Amino acid sequence: MLRALVPALLEHPALAEVAVFLAGIDSKNGGSRTVAEAAGFVAEPDAPATGHRMYRFTR
Repeated sequence: MLRALVPALLEHPALAEVAVFLAGIDSKNGGSRTVAEAAGFVAEPDAPATGHRMYRFTR
C-alpha cells in the first residue's frame, strides 16, 4: 500500500509546483528506504551523524 501512496502523493495536483521533496529516514528503517527508493528518491551522499539519512526526489 505505501509503495502506491508515495508516488500518488508526488503526482497530486496540489503539489505540481513543488520541485524537490526531502524525506528523513532512520537508517534502521529498511522498509521506508525501500518505499522511498522505489518512488525515485535518492539518498543524499552525506548522512548526518543522527542515524537518519536524507532522501531527495527532484522533478
